[in-house]
Amino acid sequence: MPRQSKTPPRRKDRKKRSDLLGTIIMMGCAVVVIAIGGAYFWYESQRTELDEAFCPTNGPVSVTAVLIDRTDTLNAVQQDDVRQRLNGLRDSVPIHGLLAVYSVDSTEEGLLKPEFRLCNPGRGEELSKWVANPRLAQKRWEELFGDPLQELFDSMVEGGSADSSPILESIQSVALSVFAGEKVKNAPKELIVVSDMLQHTVELSHYRGENNFRRLRTSNYYRRIHTNLEGAKVSILYIRRPTAKAAQSKEHLLFWKEYFLDQNALPSFVRIQG
Repeated sequence: MPRQSKTPPRRKDRKKRSDLLGTIIMMGCAVVVIAIGGAYFWYESQRTELDEAFCPTNGPVSVTAVLIDRTDTLNAVQQDDVRQRLNGLRDSVPIHGLLAVYSVDSTEEGLLKPEFRLCNPGRGEELSKWVANPRLAQKRWEELFGDPLQELFDSMVEGGSADSSPILESIQSVALSVFAGEKVKNAPKELIVVSDMLQHTVELSHYRGENNFRRLRTSNYYRRIHTNLEGAKVSILYIRRPTAKAAQSKEHLLFWKEYFLDQNALPSFVRIQG
């Protein structure tokens, strides 16, 4: 039986196949456009309204305050250890979390002014490259948050010298400045104090061996500098002074534990190397 030759596709069949392919391509493009559009509108709906400090207008998602004691110098090892810890802290602040940095100083003329106060604007990892610009977000983080903090920490860890060290007053000032108010009422709070914790004022001096917190608690001075740290995590980056071994005794640590407990906070102590 002779083999039958295949009949070439008809022109109409070719047109149907071409139309079907075109329809499939158009439908695929439509799906992609809808998906991108949907992602964009979802992204826009998730965007948070921010204030001038890059904090949500209804309040930051967390509050971290760093109080650095610059009234005495740090040796090279101490500087390096503190710097690494502060940089790690900087990188751990969540997006839209507030970070405020202060120096221990007198509060006679008013509350301490922050040397840095900004919410983490985000590095861009959480952004989609389809509907946002992660590279621009990273650049903004570096210019506004990362690099300025790095420079500030580098300068602050060097320390200096001062005639007094009003640590109690400074803690009260920080608590009133960043931990009080309705906007931060429910936000996680953390206070990091970088210091030798040697209070030295006319009213109280640990250099004079005045480490009895119970005695301090009954004084008019204490009623003036008492504050409230309820709900705040407190971490002390404790700096040892070779020239102040007698002052930095067990009684000295007990003084601060009792003090923070009376401010409704439980402190943890981390000894800085050096």
